[in-house]
Amino acid sequence: MATRPLADMAARRPSADLASSVYLIASDGRTRSLPIPSDSPNDPLNWSRCTRIMLLVSLAVLAGVGVTQLNAPPIMRHALALEFGEDRLAGFDMATTTPDVMFGVGVIVWTPLCIGLGRRPVLLLSASILLFALAAAGLAPSLEVLIAAIGFQGLACGGVPTAGILMVIDITYIHQRPLCIAVLWSVGRGITFIILALMPTALPIETRWRSFYLIGTAVCCVALVLVFFFCPETYFLRPPVVFDGRVLVQSGSEKVRIYDLSEGQSESGKSGQSGQSGSVGQTAEQTGRDSPYYIDHSELFKDQNRGRPKTIDERRGGKDRKDLEAYLDQHKHQIETLNRDVKRKDVEAYMKSKGTPRHLTLRRAACADWRGAWMCLPQMLLCIANPLIFWVALHKGVLVLGTVVIRSQVPRALHRPPYSMSSPDVGLMDLSAALGCFAALPITYAITASTVGTLTRRNAGVRKATYYLPGFILPVLCGALANVLFGLTAVPPGGDGYVDWVHHWAFVAVAWVLAQVAFTGEAVVSTLWVTEAFPQWAAGALAAVNGLSFTFSCLLGFSAPQWLASQGHLRMNVEIAAAILVAGGMGIPLAFWGKGLRQYLPGRCAVFEGGALRPQ
Repeated sequence: MATRPLADMAARRPSADLASSVYLIASDGRTRSLPIPSDSPNDPLNWSRCTRIMLLVSLAVLAGVGVTQLNAPPIMRHALALEFGEDRLAGFDMATTTPDVMFGVGVIVWTPLCIGLGRRPVLLLSASILLFALAAAGLAPSLEVLIAAIGFQGLACGGVPTAGILMVIDITYIHQRPLCIAVLWSVGRGITFIILALMPTALPIETRWRSFYLIGTAVCCVALVLVFFFCPETYFLRPPVVFDGRVLVQSGSEKVRIYDLSEGQSESGKSGQSGQSGSVGQTAEQTGRDSPYYIDHSELFKDQNRGRPKTIDERRGGKDRKDLEAYLDQHKHQIETLNRDVKRKDVEAYMKSKGTPRHLTLRRAACADWRGAWMCLPQMLLCIANPLIFWVALHKGVLVLGTVVIRSQVPRALHRPPYSMSSPDVGLMDLSAALGCFAALPITYAITASTVGTLTRRNAGVRKATYYLPGFILPVLCGALANVLFGLTAVPPGGDGYVDWVHHWAFVAVAWVLAQVAFTGEAVVSTLWVTEAFPQWAAGALAAVNGLSFTFSCLLGFSAPQWLASQGHLRMNVEIAAAILVAGGMGIPLAFWGKGLRQYLPGRCAVFEGGALRPQ
């Protein structure tokens, strides 16, 4: 939070660059949250609280349906064995990680489309694919068709968190994002595991596994309706705004450039003799009013003072004018996009006159850009090549691997001695996973918010990406402990490392709780850290982390049966726990030492910021 009024700060530096500020304090004492919304009704920051809540609810419902399908195959294994035969399920056991692999592929595929089409079309398209994949799974005539349908479910589910997280970023202020992202990850996954826990009790899944997919199809229809009616397009290019008599240019990295252009300005820049307004008018004339890059910024410089004192621009030798002209010149493409949006007002008025609300259409977003979408692909590769992004992806991949191994082995371990639990009882074990997801919300948010808030206040209100790093400690410790504990509980009687007193369902439940606390906490903290460290390329960085981590972990999961056969439950899980500790322990110091690599991507592709926190 800024500690000095804006007027005092501007008196010292007429053009100030506030890096990663969360608030601004005006000269009259009012506190404004960043980013500052524009006057456009299409700006998601101007939407009502009810609109935002319904958007989050719709996203949570769709995410819950998707994650439920991703986690369901291991539970239905016994029912599938009765129908297709135990000898054919060897391939299915390996295919249980297929949804996670396709999830990672989906993240990589859907992210550029979020820039080229918009958030809403991607969300509707992924929900539609999920709907058809669920119906295909419920009607699958063979095991191969079922595996293919499960793969398409994973591909569709990759679009839900991709577009969902970007939409949450679009509709929230900086200080609201940690809580909203934590709620989206925690609540969505928690509801999923409650459904999975109650499913074997409410539905005879051992004999009617097809009913599960048909019911899921009906629920997905409801989720699709919610998304269609309550998830408007959030992709919006926010222009420079007026604040406290000054012009604020909010960059793609959410840095704020304050232009204190003049002390006395005319109402418009038509004469060219009234301070900075005239300078902007000259800039427009130089660009050419007939040029597609032209946009009239004179409205930004209106002031009630009509006097002609000597302006700050004149006193500083035109430095502010040159800064603003350089900004306009560097953002010609974005100005063209804004003009295109203005030209569409007639179309919007026509749609409104026909009685069709704009947010119920299936149109491409007005500011969507295919060139930015194509540039997002090399940006992903550049993000992966960045050591900081690669570390987060590697660390998250190892942690996801540990969670995938536990998830796939829990039903098989509890069905055999010494547990010998029935399918409904094994299903209830997912209540502990739901508890872990819900517990991760207050724990992760409390640790992250308190740490970041304390360090930010000590740094005069300027927040840095480094402040999020302590949040990785909890997922690292919980993930390692979960795998070690599950390894002990999964050893069969007489096996290497068997400990009798550990073999109780309560220890399995504790391991499952810790695994979900680690997974959910890692998802929240990695999202916050990546978007803060690489704000100009937030979409590409998130796609690189999530896509690479899920694909890497699940490809390793394909070899889990051979790994388990050669190492045993205990040694395999201990090795995974050691990898989690090494990746987390070595990566956190690396992130501190690699500060110079933050907000840096080499090459011309870095110029495009369509996937930024605040798109340019």
